[in-house]
Amino acid sequence: MKIAYGMNRTEKQFRAAGVEADKFYLDNKMSGMRERLDMMIAAGKGVTVVVLSLADFGTGKAQQKAIRAVKATGAKLEVAGDGLPASVGGRPSGTEWPSDEALDKALIIWDALPAPQALAMIEKDLGVKTNRNHMNHQRRKRARAKLNSK
Repeated sequence: MKIAYGMNRTEKQFRAAGVEADKFYLDNKMSGMRERLDMMIAAGKGVTVVVLSLADFGTGKAQQKAIRAVKATGAKLEVAGDGLPASVGGRPSGTEWPSDEALDKALIIWDALPAPQALAMIEKDLGVKTNRNHMNHQRRKRARAKLNSK
C-alpha cells in the first residue's frame, strides 16, 4: 500500500511527480497537522509513505522527529519529485513595485494602519497586491539597508 503526505500540497502535484497513492494526506495552515496524525496511524509494515520533499515534515529537529516516527511504524519512506519544499509565505511571485517611491508610500501606509486596512489601501492606491509577510520583509530589508549605509 502506498500513501502520500504533503504540507501545502495538492494531489495534482503528486500526480505530476508520477506518484500514484492509495490515499493522500494533505495538510495546510488551516488543518494544522491533523492529516499527518492520520497518516501516522495508517502507516505500518508494508506501507510506503511518499513525500515530495522532506521539508513537508518541517525543518530541523521537527523534521528528524517526524522521519523517525514514520520509520518507527515500520513504514518505508520515499521522496518523490524534485525534493523542493512547497512555496509558502514570503513575497508573492510576480509582484513588482512600480517604483521605490511607491514602496516608500506602501511602507508608510503599512506602519500607519492595521494590516487588513493597510493591505486594502496599498492595493487600491498603488495597484499592488501584497501580503503581511512581504510587507514585513520589505520593512526589515529597508531597516538593514539604513543600518549598513551608516
